[in-house]
Amino acid sequence: MSASLSLFDKEHTAREKYIYFICGVASALVAYIGKDYTPNRPWTIYDKFTILTLVCFTVAFLFGIGRILSYIQGISINKDVLTAQEETGNFVNALTYRLENKDNGMPISINKKNGKPYSTEEIQARIFGSSDSCEQERYS
Repeated sequence: MSASLSLFDKEHTAREKYIYFICGVASALVAYIGKDYTPNRPWTIYDKFTILTLVCFTVAFLFGIGRILSYIQGISINKDVLTAQEETGNFVNALTYRLENKDNGMPISINKKNGKPYSTEEIQARIFGSSDSCEQERYS
């Protein structure tokens, strides 16, 4: 693993831990402050600040949860894009080898969904985006 990738992984982990910490602190403070709180009439400045504090911590908790969910969604999308790029790269390498070495045998490219090898035409269709072969999988 390269140094920059290692540092990114550590920074990513630290960011996640910080977000989880802030959400935990905010929810704990809402629970602690709000457990015995009962507003009095007429409202004093203490009551107004307590309610404002509870609202602020609740909003911070909700935004933290939203941040965590959007971060997870972003990582998932990034994973899907990288998987597609790697698969396309593998198809290009297999197709290049097949076209250059027709008589020397061919490397097998396996369809991960059904376990059957791809033909040269299927690889070309996947690389160049032919809608007929890209959207349909060989199940027979």
